[in-house]
Parts: sequence; C-alpha cells; structure tokens
Amino acid sequence: MRIRDLLVLAPIAALFVACASPTVAETQEGDDTSEGDGTDPAPAGDKTKSDTKAPAPAGASAKCPYDGPPLDVSAFATCRDGGRCIPDKAFPPEQAAQKARLAPCDGGGFCVPEKIIKAQGNALPKSCKSFASLEGRCTSTVFPDIEKQKDRLPQDACDANERCAPCFDPSGKATGACSSVSCDAPKEPFKPFQACCSSGGKSRGKCLPSASLPAEAATGLEKKECSAAADLCVPEEQLDEKFVNPKCTASSLLGQYDGVCISTCVKMDFLTQLGTAQGSCSAESFCAPCKNPLTGAATGAPGCAP
Repeated sequence: MRIRDLLVLAPIAALFVACASPTVAETQEGDDTSEGDGTDPAPAGDKTKSDTKAPAPAGASAKCPYDGPPLDVSAFATCRDGGRCIPDKAFPPEQAAQKARLAPCDGGGFCVPEKIIKAQGNALPKSCKSFASLEGRCTSTVFPDIEKQKDRLPQDACDANERCAPCFDPSGKATGACSSVSCDAPKEPFKPFQACCSSGGKSRGKCLPSASLPAEAATGLEKKECSAAADLCVPEEQLDEKFVNPKCTASSLLGQYDGVCISTCVKMDFLTQLGTAQGSCSAESFCAPCKNPLTGAATGAPGCAP
C-alpha cells in the first residue's frame, strides 16, 4: 500500500526555479558563436544537440507573467512530450537536488518544459480543478513526478501533455504547483478532507477519491464514514511522506513472525485476522507479516524487503 506517491508534487516549486534560472543567453558562455564557419545546424529534434545554444530574442522581459516575445527554442533538442534539453552546465551547483528530479536527455542535459523556457521561467500556469475539485495548476508531464501520476491527476482545462496538480496535498501542505512563479499563489484556502476511521472521538484517516490513489494503494482500503461515493478512508500516517512503517514481531495461530505495523483502519479479512496479531505494534495497528507463513513468499507489505 503506497499512498504517499500522491505527495511527490511537494518540491515542484524548486523544479521551476531550477528550470528558470539558466536563461538561454547564459548558456552561450564559453561557446564558439562565430559566424561563417560553413557549418549547417543540425535538425531541432537531434538528440545530440542538447548543448546547442540560441540567443534570447530582442525585447525579452523578466516580467511575471512573461510578456515578451517567446524565446526561440528550436536550437534545443526535443525531449519527452513538450520538452527541450537544457545543457547540464546551465544549472548552478546549488541546484543539484532540483536538477536530479528532472529527466535526463539521451544526448546530455535535462528535459525542461518548452513553456518555461519560452517564457524565461515566468510562464504563469493555467488554473484548473484537480481531484476532489481542488484548486490546481496545469503542470507539464515533462516532469517525471507528474508523468508518473498522469492517470490519477485530471487533465481538466490543461493541454494534453499536462495534468492539473493541486495547490495542496491531502495533509494541507502546499505542493508548490500554485506558486511556481512569483506572480502566482493559491486563490482558495485549503479544504480539509473529511475525517474517517473514528473511535473515541478521534479520527485516524482521511477520505480521498479512489481515482487519486495508486491501484495498489486502494487495495484493502474501505469507505468507512466517507460520504462521497467514490471516496476511500486512508490512514493519516500514509499521507506523511516521511512515515516509515515500524518493524514488529508477533505470534499468531500460524506461529511467530516478523513484519511491519499497519493501521487497523485498513480492511482485515477473516484470514488476516486469524493469521496476524497486534504483537509489538501500538493498539491502533496490527503486525502484518513480511512473508507468507505458509509459503514463505514475500507479502509485499510496505517496509518489508521484496
């Protein structure tokens, strides 16, 4: 069960900063730009051209949103769906972490959405409605994190190679999708998701649309108190990107075993109830075995070795 895949949007603002920082004009430094050498330029789609440079157009503006003529990106190799390869040296050393989250190009460099390059980093993304009607921004699938979630994030009013990334994740943390440029910010406050898996006046889960969850994550989740027809109750700890399922030991009818602690908000069928126990887990969790006690095969429980 992997719910936290939904949270990979969180550092996206840093990605926009990384892509915006190296202007095309800056990438010319140190290259031979002399004319009349008789060399014809390679086709724009040539993957080996990721180090080719192009001058910024006259009248370029740093205004946000960008209002100057689009930067000519034809000198850069195409990549993914709507991206261009920006040379590795265009990214300063302090942006190594952000650069690592971009897709590398076959001929060198990293793939950046054309819209960002053409607007010199000040492309104001279109507003849209993400899952559960949350406010969002159209974000390119050139970003691997968005590409990974393209079947779960709605397209809404976005282009075919974009998906609507929400301004906030289910825990209320800003994803950065709505603050990718200085002239943008969320226009609506975070709308808390309905609480679920309640007992003793305390809730331990949040109701999320099943369509927004990875298929493997939805397995074992129940509707519980969720009022929306398509919602499922997700344990709150699974919404924390830093959460790691604690290791545990337990003894059941099938003998002693090692495993990981799983919230009791997750559905437990009859066989699971017979074959598992609380063990060393907290009162609100059960110890899920890492290996099937009958066959020895890996169970796939989160946090267990494959």
